[in-house]
Amino acid sequence: MPAAQVTADDLLPLCGTAQRALTELRQAPGAPRVRTLRRLGEFVTSRMTDAALAYERDAAEATHHAGLLDAADVLTYADALQEIGVDGRGYVGGPSAAGPVEAPGAAEREAHTRFLEAVDGLQGALRVVADELDEPPGRLTEELSPGHVSAEAIADLADEALTRLRDGTAAAPPRDADGREAAMVWLTFCGFTLDRALAAQTALDGGDDAELTTAVRALPRLPVLLRAVANPAPESLTLLELARQIAA
Repeated sequence: MPAAQVTADDLLPLCGTAQRALTELRQAPGAPRVRTLRRLGEFVTSRMTDAALAYERDAAEATHHAGLLDAADVLTYADALQEIGVDGRGYVGGPSAAGPVEAPGAAEREAHTRFLEAVDGLQGALRVVADELDEPPGRLTEELSPGHVSAEAIADLADEALTRLRDGTAAAPPRDADGREAAMVWLTFCGFTLDRALAAQTALDGGDDAELTTAVRALPRLPVLLRAVANPAPESLTLLELARQIAA
């Protein structure tokens, strides 16, 4: 999809792709991972549909444009979530685990793989559309400069995410299936946050305002992402508050 040819109409077939993936999840047995993926799929289709309708009516606002980027982030998160599992000793890599994985179960892993295959390329296409449509009144943000960004807040966010990730993976996983799924969702979110905080630090050090804008603008919206996948628990509040303090 060349950027020069992108219009709001390109959102409609992308919405269809997301909806078909969600429909398949709704037809699958309601295991913990499937319920998580349904929640992700519902978030993605909702944000995409809202944006498509708004652009079609020439009534797009900043929230619709941001919604497209949120949907892309959630799809990236869904891919990252596949990389964690639980075996008899604790948390391990999902598909790359050396031995049998107790959670997610085989049927859940299969459903996850099918979902990722169904939405393959969608998050990249969403970012292309969002970039091409990034104009008033849908503009997400003005370009950031180092003066608009708190390096201390980014460092604090990275430190907190790393601490939560280390402490969480060192603890024994819950015994019940729903508890294990909630723990994997949370630990994936911590890793996701750490990766983005480190990318923002690199962009800040590099002095490229365009790269800085791309790297930083998702950080204050991390609370939106977490609420898309789970109800924030008390241990997440510090992380989310730090995320809100990134940009002046």
